Amino acid sequence: MAEQKTQNSKVTELAAENKRMHIMAYGLMALLFLVLLATVLRQFALTSILLIVAILYQMFIVRKQQKSYLRKCENTNLELTTLQKLDGVKIEEKPEDASEAEFLEAGLFPFVPKTVRFFKSITGKKGAFHIHSTDCSAAERQHETGVAADIVTGNWTQIELPEDTGLHVCILEDGLFPDELRKEFYEGQKLVELPRPEGMPGTLHLYAEGPDVPLPGGAFFQKLRSFAAYTPGKLVARIQGDTLDVFIRNRFLSSSFSVREPLTKEELLRDPFPELDHILELIPFLKG
Repeated sequence: MAEQKTQNSKVTELAAENKRMHIMAYGLMALLFLVLLATVLRQFALTSILLIVAILYQMFIVRKQQKSYLRKCENTNLELTTLQKLDGVKIEEKPEDASEAEFLEAGLFPFVPKTVRFFKSITGKKGAFHIHSTDCSAAERQHETGVAADIVTGNWTQIELPEDTGLHVCILEDGLFPDELRKEFYEGQKLVELPRPEGMPGTLHLYAEGPDVPLPGGAFFQKLRSFAAYTPGKLVARIQGDTLDVFIRNRFLSSSFSVREPLTKEELLRDPFPELDHILELIPFLKG
């Protein structure tokens, strides 16, 4: 009952803020009408003043409030869905504890140096697991002209496990990035592609330091296959001792909202990143 009350309260609060956005938009329209009227009356000095006021009003008041409203919609959506699964949660618009060096260390896919950008992020705990998940982007490769192109966007989730799994493997899905880049990238990390073990589908590639290293059991690969079939984004998962890193292309913590219409309860309670559940469900299967 209390949860239902909280949800209704959030919807009411955001609806009121959406109404304020509309009032501001009407104010801007009124200013533009005055600009037009002053122009018709050939009051050019007044036209210039009103036009400057309208531009400043749009840039520093309307736009700022719209950004604030959309951010509040995104964060409220996360708080009532994804973050309900975690303890000690924190939302950041640009994470302070994520760096390009850490992303490089995760070894998920190739990218052009100094092109990684981080956006909305969450941190929290699920039992003994520490979770950090952030939306990010990077230039996959650089064209001969020197202009970075082929931008990859998606979500990077890193889970710190309470103990070392003894595993050092990387599994990625076909189509995440071009084959020539894949081979060059993993060979550069001294990883070799291994034959697919029993239970691993043909759409996945397995990389490790050699043929005799420990591997997850067949149940893990079956779980990963169902995960890959569920999410519309291509994924890569890398296990390095006590850390599990997963990148999913074109999947994000931030949902898309609009200031045109008030946020409905259904939109507010739609989980923007259900993939987090699937990532957590992989963990029990890491050890054979």
